[in-house]
Amino acid sequence: MKAENRDIAKRYSISIILDWAVTFLLDLIPFIIMGTMGQAVLDYYLIPFITISLSYYFLGDKIFRNQSVGKKIMKIKIAQKGSLSLPSTKQILHRRWLEFLNHENRMLTKRRIDIDEKTNTLIVHQ
Repeated sequence: MKAENRDIAKRYSISIILDWAVTFLLDLIPFIIMGTMGQAVLDYYLIPFITISLSYYFLGDKIFRNQSVGKKIMKIKIAQKGSLSLPSTKQILHRRWLEFLNHENRMLTKRRIDIDEKTNTLIVHQ
């Protein structure tokens, strides 16, 4: 693997961890609210906050123009293979789903899914 590819792979791995952290923090907000305002407020706000956090995780790259917060910090972005243009919403959703599965799969079987190949996208420098 070339040095540039290793650099992008490292940045990409860190960006996924950062995006998981942002998602976790968004999920934590209702519980902080509950601590100050009570169970009734948690019941009212829990589903909307979980919906927001999952939307951020799966659509963050689309919402922030092919860069989630983690990718923006790491100065990388998603691009369509060949043209390097913005990927479609379907490609972004598919890529995020495979990232999620890949994380779980690597922990269980030590195998890696080739996300770039399956989604016709790739990670490039900003």
